[in-house]
Amino acid sequence: MSDLQCAATFLVLPPAADVPLEQLRAERAACLYAEPGVDATVLAQALGVTARDLDLGGVGDLAGVAGDLSGSAGDETRPAGDQRRPADNETRSAGDQPRPADNEPGPAGDQPQPADSTTPAALTAALVDLADEFRGETIAVVVSETTYASLTGEVVATSAPVAVVEIDADSRRWRPYA
Repeated sequence: MSDLQCAATFLVLPPAADVPLEQLRAERAACLYAEPGVDATVLAQALGVTARDLDLGGVGDLAGVAGDLSGSAGDETRPAGDQRRPADNETRSAGDQPRPADNEPGPAGDQPQPADSTTPAALTAALVDLADEFRGETIAVVVSETTYASLTGEVVATSAPVAVVEIDADSRRWRPYA
């Protein structure tokens, strides 16, 4: 199986998720990303991983949050649904340029977004950007309570304490953590 077909698995949870620490340790996360403004250093230390800030500035061209993989019209350099960033020698069409998610305001300069304004689309775009780096691995992602409530209400439709998204070259699959 090629690296593009191995899914990156993200465990998305709020800081005070009601899940046993031993259960999270069993997932063997490679690292932990935290939404800007969310302190996850204690959880990262407990899991024995490095904590990093989640970059939400790269909101890409996502037509939908839960799995619409339609390609950009007029993009002749890659197949429909290919979510990879173009290499330096690849060209980008006007329709392939990054843009804010539909109905979302664009980023205000280089300032990080406050933790309470992260949308499911912005979070998904950030995870898609990270997926190529972590194919075949599990990554913990800590988001604010507000972001998690929005995510579980709009995307996962669950009251589970942790949401899981598996991202490979072809799709995104959201599910509650079991």
